[in-house]
Amino acid sequence: MSLGTHRGYSQVEVHKIMPTEQSPRDSQRLELRTEPQAMTTAADKVKRDAIMHKRMGRDLDRMPDHLDFNEDQVTQIKALFDTQQRSPELTRTRLRERILGLLTDEQWAIINERKRPD
Repeated sequence: MSLGTHRGYSQVEVHKIMPTEQSPRDSQRLELRTEPQAMTTAADKVKRDAIMHKRMGRDLDRMPDHLDFNEDQVTQIKALFDTQQRSPELTRTRLRERILGLLTDEQWAIINERKRPD
């Protein structure tokens, strides 16, 4: 298999297929997230919130240092994670889109540079 292909598909073909495949997964995730919330006790919610905040901090720590987020971006990204926690409608795909929408032109250039095959 050559670079830029996955299971016989070119990168362009994969990018065309992904949105079609992503939509049913997002719907399933939404369904799975809303059902348990109706049965969750207050104590469980407190425990879950603590775990989610810990994960949010870890996720922010894992974000690439080379993008050099400013304080405003970090605040907005934290708010998006909080919104995702409270709103099952904010899927991973939508969260990622919103985070990418916060990037500066320089940060986009860094991401695009990393995507290019050598």
